Amino acid sequence: MLSYACRVPEPAAQVTPPRPPLWTLVIAGLLSVSSPVLVGLLIRWLFPSPGARGSFSFLTPFAVVMPIIVLSVVFRSKLQRSSVWMRSVIGAGFGLGVFGALVVVNRRILAELLSDPEFLALPLCIGTVPWGIKLIIRGVKGVRVGDSLHCPKCDYELGVPQEAAPIQCPECGVAWLGRWVKGELRTSPVRVWWGVAMLLPLLLAVATWFSPLGAAGLGMLPTRTVIFITALDAWGHNEKAWAELNKRTLTAADEAKFAESLLDLRRREGYLYGTPSAWMQTAVINGGAAGPLPQALQDRYFEEWFEPAIDIPDQVAQGKPCPILIRGPQRTGDATIWMFMWVEGLTVDGAPADIEYWRALSTGWIHTLYLDPGSRTGQSEFGSRPLMLDTSTPGTRHIHATIYKCVIPRGAVPTDRPVVNGVETPPAGAVYFRRVELEKVVEVGAK
Repeated sequence: MLSYACRVPEPAAQVTPPRPPLWTLVIAGLLSVSSPVLVGLLIRWLFPSPGARGSFSFLTPFAVVMPIIVLSVVFRSKLQRSSVWMRSVIGAGFGLGVFGALVVVNRRILAELLSDPEFLALPLCIGTVPWGIKLIIRGVKGVRVGDSLHCPKCDYELGVPQEAAPIQCPECGVAWLGRWVKGELRTSPVRVWWGVAMLLPLLLAVATWFSPLGAAGLGMLPTRTVIFITALDAWGHNEKAWAELNKRTLTAADEAKFAESLLDLRRREGYLYGTPSAWMQTAVINGGAAGPLPQALQDRYFEEWFEPAIDIPDQVAQGKPCPILIRGPQRTGDATIWMFMWVEGLTVDGAPADIEYWRALSTGWIHTLYLDPGSRTGQSEFGSRPLMLDTSTPGTRHIHATIYKCVIPRGAVPTDRPVVNGVETPPAGAVYFRRVELEKVVEVGAK
């Protein structure tokens, strides 16, 4: 009688997914944390104009998400998906610590970040979305707990030792030897709540801007928080925030804080338009509902409106033509007042220079819009050749200019000279009048 031996295949050993090297986690963490900052700084360097920077600000959210996507794609064939994401969180935490140390060492980075709250608000709101969704999905689907073995397809639990296991799953019939999943699948409310918490910033932002819940939510916020939200848009498009702010009675301290926030916004974006511009101008000229603004804020409003400087390189090659210009950023918008500049005198190494170039206009007063480096009109409209620096011989040149700034109602042009018989005299109707001294040192290099 013949007997046949049937050999049952031995269960294959379970393979633990390999862990990524530590250095990959560190790099991924650094990228996920610092990439939005680096992209933003690159945009600011490539596009000095605030308007151009705003056109490219949409790139910063992608700078947050892309390192996560790249990390997942690179290790997808080597790691379980959950392992990729959880280890990415660890790497991001490590990267945050390293980046935080760099910020502490270089305070300039920290000052750059704090000067522009919108710079990080959008990337952080959108950047947390994939993390939050992933945590919610993993929490609902469940996590493996314990040492029990289960079918990879139907999750049927192997209730016998591995040596006595049948070749196929009794429940679904799939070949499961060596493919068991370790641990009982349990839902994780903690992960779900963490995921919801990470989605809240974006959900609140969407609700505030696009739903009636935004107005109700703003009504429950403290006044200083509403002030912060209102002062985030230089165009005044956040109408719900303005409506909520107008309902409240602001104290003198609140109005001063709001004015300071709007001035910070104007300096950051380069302009104020619409409602923000009108409120700021009214508060400076006529005072707020709680009284006049502090004098320091009034002075700052006019001083930062136009900040002139002698526009010439610090170093010039010998014999190279080099015009002497006075220019500066123009930070205003649709105001009912205008600012003009008058050049009283300019010297090079103590010797008076010809300033007829700045007297080409009929009254000698120049609208500061002409002096903005980004102006389409520019100083070419003056109609005369600009003053040129003498670069025939090498050496150091000391340039000094005395100018006056004057603010008058829109539509008018100052006609009076700022100095009459040696006495400084504001032009008729001037709202603001100030003398400014400008200095510049230029090195003319040898050939």
